[in-house]
Amino acid sequence: MSVVSRSPVRFLSEEEERNILKRWTRHRDSTALDRLIDSHRPLVLKLATRYRTGALSLADLVQEGFVGLMEAANRFDTDREVRFATYAQWWIRSTMQEFVLRNMSAVRSVTSSRQKSLMFTLRKMADDPETPPPDAETKAELAQRFGVSLAAVDRMSMRMNAFDQSLDAVIGPSGDLVLKDLIADEGPTPEDTLMETDERLQKRAWLKSALANLPDRERRIIEGRHLGDGKLLLRELGDEMGVSKERVRQLEARAMETLQKTAKCDLAAGGLLRSTASTKRIVPVNRTGCPGQLV
Repeated sequence: MSVVSRSPVRFLSEEEERNILKRWTRHRDSTALDRLIDSHRPLVLKLATRYRTGALSLADLVQEGFVGLMEAANRFDTDREVRFATYAQWWIRSTMQEFVLRNMSAVRSVTSSRQKSLMFTLRKMADDPETPPPDAETKAELAQRFGVSLAAVDRMSMRMNAFDQSLDAVIGPSGDLVLKDLIADEGPTPEDTLMETDERLQKRAWLKSALANLPDRERRIIEGRHLGDGKLLLRELGDEMGVSKERVRQLEARAMETLQKTAKCDLAAGGLLRSTASTKRIVPVNRTGCPGQLV
């Protein structure tokens, strides 16, 4: 059978449809399946016309629609009090939508069901000559309707009017400049990476020095409760130290207060730590009245 056949279609009555479906679902009668598929050809053609775009042929969409129709035939429950076309249209639309999404761009930018619904709604509005382009108010309504952000609606609207272009496309008459040369790198610069690494190392050194100035039991509690792979319970630390879990809680609170005061003093003095350029050795910041002493 041709994908887009011109042969006349003989529609099924409700009783004929139910008998044919039973023959297929219960006995896998291929003749019954062919009759069922052929009788619903107009439904596939009607839905394919809705999803047709300049980039996709009607024949391809119809072919995908028949795939959905076959899936519906395999999944249909003959005990349902519903006509087959009502059930099948959802599978036909689903396969056509997936086909459109797979072929609209080399980059898959639409993944969730909300994004799919938003995209097809925007496309339907664009295909209607009497519907103006969505303004700010319309975009806000679409965002609320589909449960997405306004920025997501803007991006999708721009995506509908965009097309794929190679990053190696030549720009300018000289031919020595390509598109990717004009795209800014939004990642961190080498200077930013170096500063971030230096700051992380300084904080690690500060924490190590600050912990070293805590009493042994308090240091063990902070390490066990906050720095280990697994957070130890107050009771577990109490059993280890031979004290009650309430005493462990008190020691933890005192240690945390000491660390917080130390951090505030260091920040007020101009930074957590300073490093000497000559020796690269971390040295403490002078803090009058601050708890503990970093060494």
